[in-house]
Amino acid sequence: MAKRAGTIIAGVLATMCCVTLWAQQKAGTTQVKNTGKDTAASHAKKRPPKPVVYLGRSNFSGGDILVKDFDSLLKQGITARDDKGNAMKILGFNFNYAERRLFENEEGDMSMQIDFATEFCPGDTITSNISGSIYDRIKGGDTVFIAEILLEKKMGNDVDTVFGKEMKCVIKKAPAPTIK
Repeated sequence: MAKRAGTIIAGVLATMCCVTLWAQQKAGTTQVKNTGKDTAASHAKKRPPKPVVYLGRSNFSGGDILVKDFDSLLKQGITARDDKGNAMKILGFNFNYAERRLFENEEGDMSMQIDFATEFCPGDTITSNISGSIYDRIKGGDTVFIAEILLEKKMGNDVDTVFGKEMKCVIKKAPAPTIK
């Protein structure tokens, strides 16, 4: 029970961090008057773009995806490339899973609720803890956030760590076959 509560709390905190980050990025588009002083806001415009992260060995970097495609790409792990197309080593990432479920309350009323799970995954693949159940649980309507992706960036002989661009995968069920 305590482990379940901890997972829920971690999922809520991860979601709050993602929303806060999104709000800060939206607010960062305002213009800053140059006073001649060095400020963090004046340096923000000079930052290079975040490296794009892809699901599997594909060009999928987020959006709507079918269950079967998500399953096969997730088994391949995640990959990242910089703006020049060079592959980057993935050191780790947070895997956040929002599962839609139908619950029945004491009165027998059905309600749709979201169950959150989050876990840090070292390297470029999900942990065995996640892979043991995710492929059986994932269904249309679920959402997966791959966030806080830590990458190793080589610059000549130096090595630096940077964050990659987050990925949001909205899982869709396959369309029903048409009957003629």
